[in-house]
Amino acid sequence: MARFLVVASVNADRIWTLAEKLRPGGRHMCTGTTTQVGGAGWYAANALRAAGHDVTLACVLGEDDIGRALFRRLQDLGIDTTAVRRTPRTHSYDIFVDPDGERTLVFANALANRPLPTLPDRSDFDGAYVNTWSAISVMPQVRTDAPVLVQLPLRDRAGRYPGTHVVVSRSDTSDAPRTLWTRALETTGGQAKGLVLTDGPAPLLVITRETECSVPPGPAAPAGRMTVGAGDTFAAHLLAGLSTRISADAAAASAAKAASLWLAERPEPPTIEA
Repeated sequence: MARFLVVASVNADRIWTLAEKLRPGGRHMCTGTTTQVGGAGWYAANALRAAGHDVTLACVLGEDDIGRALFRRLQDLGIDTTAVRRTPRTHSYDIFVDPDGERTLVFANALANRPLPTLPDRSDFDGAYVNTWSAISVMPQVRTDAPVLVQLPLRDRAGRYPGTHVVVSRSDTSDAPRTLWTRALETTGGQAKGLVLTDGPAPLLVITRETECSVPPGPAAPAGRMTVGAGDTFAAHLLAGLSTRISADAAAASAAKAASLWLAERPEPPTIEA
């Protein structure tokens, strides 16, 4: 069992289930709506806890009814919430899910500008996962040789995100792999040892200073399965693999299988009062 730090958001996700794919300028029928626990922090911390690890979550939650409900859900999972920062209001995402399970996220600009969480005053974490809108360094919180995985679209964000590895989704960028690697080095201040480029059910690409390696995806998920949370679940397992000192491509292969298994079985997140 390892101890990990997750620095990422926990939100109220309003899920809109659509009867057809989104079309620009179109009118769409919604077959149902639910409000669920969501956010990168929720899915990553959940995956690490399910794998038997200790998790400290640093995020920002409101002191409103929804924020208190989210806070209780985290505590119910056994997640260390001592680094959760409280603010007056909890932010929400609107997530539109089409019949193929693909999702489109919509959120207010204020969500990208919310304050950073308070980091725990310790330096013995076995690894950290960072997915924040504002630049932050967790290097002082982890052991010297521990992996720090940073999830970035590598666009529209300023500042340095020190980390040893970067994970990027192809849905967030059309840049060439080597361009992404150059930007990953710039973003991490030259500390990145590897970049993992995911592409849904397609093979992954693992990039280092010297090599590019294609990694097979995990088993295909059932058709129409909602993909919300799959990327952060993958990232959590990637971090856990990297913490065991295996290579980045081996960790990515293992994480892809674990995320595919999670997606096939996908437990529904707890619903919350809207």
